[in-house]
Amino acid sequence: MMKQEYEAWRFSVSEMSEAEIIAYFKWWGFTDELGHELTMCQPFLDLVAAVKKAEE
Repeated sequence: MMKQEYEAWRFSVSEMSEAEIIAYFKWWGFTDELGHELTMCQPFLDLVAAVKKAEE
């Protein structure tokens, strides 16, 4: 039997603030092919803002 190494994501984006969402993705360390952080990408930041605004 295989042991699960990682826990499932137990919360939803709707429960997080914009800053928490950005910090979560920063923690994962997503980068583009040049090494730029996803969390420094304006389209990503716009997407996070749009998701949170849609929830209002």
